[in-house]
Amino acid sequence: MSKRILTVIGLLLAAACAHRGQPDIATLSSNSDQVIWEAGQKALKKKQWESARQHLRRIIDGFPQSEYGPGARLALGKSYLDEGGTANAILAASAYRDFLTLYPSHPQSDHAQFQVGEAFFKQKNGPDRDQTPIQQALEEYQKLLELHPGSAHAEKARGRLRECRESLARSEFMVGEQDQYCIKGLAVFLGRFGRQRTQQATGHVFPGLEGDEAPLGRDVAEASGQRLDDLARRFE
Repeated sequence: MSKRILTVIGLLLAAACAHRGQPDIATLSSNSDQVIWEAGQKALKKKQWESARQHLRRIIDGFPQSEYGPGARLALGKSYLDEGGTANAILAASAYRDFLTLYPSHPQSDHAQFQVGEAFFKQKNGPDRDQTPIQQALEEYQKLLELHPGSAHAEKARGRLRECRESLARSEFMVGEQDQYCIKGLAVFLGRFGRQRTQQATGHVFPGLEGDEAPLGRDVAEASGQRLDDLARRFE
């Protein structure tokens, strides 16, 4: 087979890979960080996320002193946020934190700090679920305002802080309503069936209860944890 035919086949294969969103091996193997950077940017514009990340990681790992290094780390974080999803938001937060660790004084460090907050904000749950992500987002936005009060992201960060606080307040309100419901339920149970049967039904050992009979539903009590203990103490 002639050299010319082999060249044509190689070009066709490269084009096919690019069409499917797969990185061009020749580009990834290039000794030019600029060539790899430009290929990664093209992949990002086409939303070929994995291909783009391979090019960005090639710059990060293969060219540690490259002028494109900071931009590659920022673009890596952005690719995760743009693709969406909780798992990608977690990876985005990690990518931006890596940037801040390596380039704490970089001109775009305020942008990276804001994006860390955004990554946690995108993981927020409903008011009846775990509020850790929204609490972490709140802390990251506060950190931005403390470190970069004049940042172009400051106004939006303040808006996000209000959203975070409102979300946490809704969650606290819902938890309070649930506590009140539990209190009322325990009060009815105590009044109607007495301490021993309430103990058996909830699995909670009420202080002062006499007798050696083992309470039923202890697994329920263990699952309920401190909250049930706190509720029960209100009846002492």
